[in-house]
Amino acid sequence: MNKLELIDLNIHYEKLDNGLEVYIVPKKSKGIFVTYNTKFGAKDIEFVPINEKKMYKFPLGIAHFLEHKMFEQEEGENVFAFYSKRGADSNANTSYDKTTYLFESTDFFEENLEFLLNYVQNPYFTDENVEKEKGIIEQEMNMINDNPGARLYYGGLESAFHEIPLNKPIVGTKDSIYSITKEDLYRCYNTFYYPSNMYLVLVGNVDVDKTISIIKENQSKRNLDCKDKVKLKEYKEKDSVKESSKTIKMNVTIPKVSLGYKINIEKIKMDRYKLLFILNSIFDIKLDKTSTLCEELRDKKIISDNLYLSSVLTKKHILFTIVAETEKYKELFDSVKNELKDLNITTKELERKKKVAISNIITVTDSIYTIEHQITNDIIRYGKVYNDKISIIKSITMDDVKEVIDNINMNNNFTYVIEKK
Repeated sequence: MNKLELIDLNIHYEKLDNGLEVYIVPKKSKGIFVTYNTKFGAKDIEFVPINEKKMYKFPLGIAHFLEHKMFEQEEGENVFAFYSKRGADSNANTSYDKTTYLFESTDFFEENLEFLLNYVQNPYFTDENVEKEKGIIEQEMNMINDNPGARLYYGGLESAFHEIPLNKPIVGTKDSIYSITKEDLYRCYNTFYYPSNMYLVLVGNVDVDKTISIIKENQSKRNLDCKDKVKLKEYKEKDSVKESSKTIKMNVTIPKVSLGYKINIEKIKMDRYKLLFILNSIFDIKLDKTSTLCEELRDKKIISDNLYLSSVLTKKHILFTIVAETEKYKELFDSVKNELKDLNITTKELERKKKVAISNIITVTDSIYTIEHQITNDIIRYGKVYNDKISIIKSITMDDVKEVIDNINMNNNFTYVIEKK
């Protein structure tokens, strides 16, 4: 049993004999939030399928396609209808790193949990139902392509990465989608939807012992053992960005723009959470809505709102992207680049960020969703759940900050612009 530091919450962790990892956080709340996750996302297209020996490249978008098809059952009730009748919400989503199936409910928890486990563990693919899905996903793709915000996000990733399949949309391309077969889906399912590649997170009014018993009983029927980790292709990603500048035209009222920094963090031998905290703190201090730069940009009417910051992490790099809406994007780019020529921050600024972060860690326990998100985010980003984040944050010194600044290169950046037609 792990206890989150300085927080009155316990995480019950258990790894079953078949490798399935279970994280349960009992908490007084109106409902229970459950996610069933596989470490299979949109970037995982080249790997050695289970019981095979050679590396194989699958079509782009296959993880997302597989997520869609898991709701099609050979027998029994429609998944969404099942949960709706029991007053529960059900959904699924695919990211670059994982696929998640979820439900939230206040009643019928045991029945809902059993149903979640069963439908995710029973794929049903036919030539007919796979072919039918292609048109549905093409419509989804068209909606994404018509969305300026999505185009800006995916355009930035495409500009940043050469080899890693983060440079393609999660849904894939029209050609890749129409090339997917039921055999492809089964090979991916059998490789990644294996207990030892999956994990459950349950947060809310949960009886730990009873819940573990239900899960163990369910898993015993599958009669699957623990398998080795899936062998994925290792990409030799360059430090440079793929395309330093790109402009497209869409139906936007105000141009949407992004400026991205691709930073190699491989050689910094520091706890990964500590490293990312320092980098995020530097960018926040320099660019967030209370920063001197942001206030100056608003005063000069270069932006009317705030700058928005996001990050994408790989084994070797972190990509920070600054997003804004502005007619004066050349001035914006120049101002941000000039501000980031000097990454040094003061002790006072660092201590303020540390206090805010610690406060956020404590208040995150108010929501069953944020608790689940923190656990899942830790598993995907770090390969483990940190229960000592507060101690790590408190331990960060200006020497740590200097070490990070001295070992990163800010020269690899891109701009992406969506102008008015």
